[in-house]
Amino acid sequence: MHLGLNFERALVYALHVHGGHVRKGTRVPYFSHLMAVAATVIENGGTEEEAIAALLHDAVEDQGGLPRLADIRNRFGPAVATIVEACSDSLDSAAGEPREPWLTRKRRYLKALPEKSQPILRVTVADKLHNARSTVTPGILGRTSGSASAAGRPNKPSLTTPRSAASCARCIPRRSRRNSATP
Repeated sequence: MHLGLNFERALVYALHVHGGHVRKGTRVPYFSHLMAVAATVIENGGTEEEAIAALLHDAVEDQGGLPRLADIRNRFGPAVATIVEACSDSLDSAAGEPREPWLTRKRRYLKALPEKSQPILRVTVADKLHNARSTVTPGILGRTSGSASAAGRPNKPSLTTPRSAASCARCIPRRSRRNSATP
C-alpha cells in the first residue's frame, strides 16, 4: 500500500486536534496512541483510508462532535468520515454538550459491532488492541493492569482488556484477519 498526501495531511490534522493531550494517568503524548492504531491497521491489510480513519478515530468523540465530523468529511472524504463516526461512541463532544453515561455509550457501541463493516472493525479492533496492550502490559506507559480504563470511572467495567479486544476480534470473519495480500 502507498501512503500518500492525504495520509500526511491526516497526521498533521490529528496532531493539531490532539496536540498537547496525554494518555490518561501518564505523560505520554496521546498522538502515540493514534499512530499505534494506524500502524496496526496498516500492518493488518488496511487501506490508506482506513489508516487515516485510525489516526482520526477519537477526534469526533473527544474533540468536537458533529462539527468535527463534518470537517473530517470535508477534508478526507465520506469513506473516512463513515469509519470515524462508527468508531465514536458519542457525537456530543462539542463544547458544553452533555454526554450519555459512559456505560450506556459503551454497551450500545459493543452491541452494534457485529453489524459493522470490515473497515470499521479493522480500526475498532486496532484501537481496542492498543488500549489493551497499554493498560495490561507491565511497564508500558507506567501503569498497572486496568488503570487507564478505570481512571475516573469507579465501579465501571473496562472495555480495553484483552477479553474485550478478543470480543471485538470475534466480529471479524476469520479469513479477513489475514493480510489482504495473502491469498
